[in-house]
Parts: sequence; C-alpha cells; structure tokens
Amino acid sequence: DSAYGVAIDTTTGDIAVTGQLQGTFRDQQSSGGDANDDAFVALYSATGTLRWLRQFGTTSSDNGHNVAIDSCTGGIAVVGTTSQGRFQGQVALEENNRAGFVAVYDRSGVQLWLKQLDTGQDSTYLSVAFDPEAGNVAVAVNNKSAPNTFSNRSIVLYDATNGSQIWHNGADNIPVQLGRMRDVAIHPATGNIVAVGDSYLAAYNADGTPLWIQQLGARLTEAHAIVKG
Repeated sequence: DSAYGVAIDTTTGDIAVTGQLQGTFRDQQSSGGDANDDAFVALYSATGTLRWLRQFGTTSSDNGHNVAIDSCTGGIAVVGTTSQGRFQGQVALEENNRAGFVAVYDRSGVQLWLKQLDTGQDSTYLSVAFDPEAGNVAVAVNNKSAPNTFSNRSIVLYDATNGSQIWHNGADNIPVQLGRMRDVAIHPATGNIVAVGDSYLAAYNADGTPLWIQQLGARLTEAHAIVKG
C-alpha cells in the first residue's frame, strides 16, 4: 500500500490522504479483488485520529495521485488513474489505455460525484485544486500521444457540487517540448489558475483564458509542485 497525496484543511486542521492499496481495508470492499489495486481517500483529525476512509475503484488497477480540500465546505477532491478500468456509469476505455478520474466527497465521506476521462490516449489527472469562493475544482490533465511525449495537456474546471464541466482549456499556449503539467493552484481572491510543469509556469484567468507563461531555467529543469495557501 502507498500514499501519494496529502492536503490540510486550513479551517479545521483535518488532513486528507490519498493513494493506492492492494487488498481490503477494514469495513471497506475491494472493487477488483485482492489481485488488483484500489484507490483510497482518508480523512484524519489534526491529532491523527482517523475520521473516515473510503476505498474505491474499478475491476482493474486504480491509483489516487493527489487530493485537495475545500476549506469552506470541507469537501475533498481526489484525482488519479485507472488502468483499463471503467467506473460505474462512466465511458469505456480504449484497449491498453490508462484514464484519469476525479472524485469529490463531502466532509463526512459521502461521494458526491466521479468523472472518468477517456481520450483514446494514455490520460492522467496529476493535480487538483479547489476554488472555495466559487465552489469549483480545477484538474490538470496530461495525455500521452507517444512514449514520454505529453502533447495534449489541459486544465478542466468542474462545478464541485455536481461535477458539471464549466470549461476545458487545451493549454495550446504551452510548447510541447516543455513537458507535462505537474501541479495546479487557484488564487482565492481572483479565481485565476496557475499551472506548473516540467519546466514552465503558466497562468490563466478564471474563465480559462491564458494570461502568461514563463519557462523555468534550462530544458532539464523540473518543477513538481506549487505551494497552496
């Protein structure tokens, strides 16, 4: 079992964790049997007490990559991937493709909605951020069109309450050679979105219009995260 993402609720101090597990947690049910991995999300108090844990996935291998908390509502968003799997009510995958997903839970651990992306390419949701003022959630998406080439990167903004897509930006202003998106953050006052990639920093306004892009150092420079707070 492995944990890959963590977030802190700045209002309550609660801590959310996501990752991947093989087998079954206590009081949970495995989606793909003991041979396949499931994703999980857990919420702990500031003193380390487990408030709740949810195990979820498809009949294939699933993984939680990153997590965010809405400090206003306590909602939790999880992003990850499924390998040749299909969540209930979602689109079927192309053969041999990996698809990204985003799921949102309320503060008590009830799943509000889940969206799975299938683009016909290897797709991964790598990062997620909440806009607590507008009640939206932004997700960074990378599609692999060839080995080690992420030529289709984008940001998708969803309504956090029901999962409806507000807009999708193909990030065409980012040169292919600058690599994949690694992390995304939302300015709490303006709703502007900032994305960091392998060697760039890019900003968008609240409706997805590109504002600017800056390359970070040499080609081999890698930036992996943005401090959010």
